[in-house]
Amino acid sequence: MHNIIKAISEFAPIAIFFITYKLSSLENAIFGIIICSMISLLVYKFYLKIIPKMFVLTNSIIIGFGAASIYFHDPMFFKMKPTVCYFILGCLLAYDRTRRHKHAIKLLPFLADIELKHLKILSLFWIIYSFGCASINELVWRNFADDTWVNFKVFGLLSMNMVFMLCNILFINKVRKQESE
Repeated sequence: MHNIIKAISEFAPIAIFFITYKLSSLENAIFGIIICSMISLLVYKFYLKIIPKMFVLTNSIIIGFGAASIYFHDPMFFKMKPTVCYFILGCLLAYDRTRRHKHAIKLLPFLADIELKHLKILSLFWIIYSFGCASINELVWRNFADDTWVNFKVFGLLSMNMVFMLCNILFINKVRKQESE
């Protein structure tokens, strides 16, 4: 039951955003995702009792950029959110490469048993992917209509992330198999 509640809490905000946008407007969709993100945080807090740090960070960013868009009546802030998040992630990962991946291993302990040379390859993939997603988001929101950007954000980025995660899993499994031989 906990997994169902977690899945709903994590996917409900983007679903509410998309449905509200299609039925109303971008500003109402942004307001909807802010409210749904707050509810998701409350569900985690009171029902699941534990709120993962990344979930808090992600929802705080959604709420912050969304609130700026509502306050200034300018969706630019919300449209820039993926760009800013991916850019920051790319910078943090690039910095972490100089620190021998100490932060990545703390955040993702299942990577601790992978040799440093493979961790470097994996982090390079993540850095390129992060900066690539930031760039693509910028191109889409600045050069296309809101409809195109919303579809890209909901379906394009989600699909790209799923494919990228699958590639990461395959790479990690291959590396673990090589290292165990």
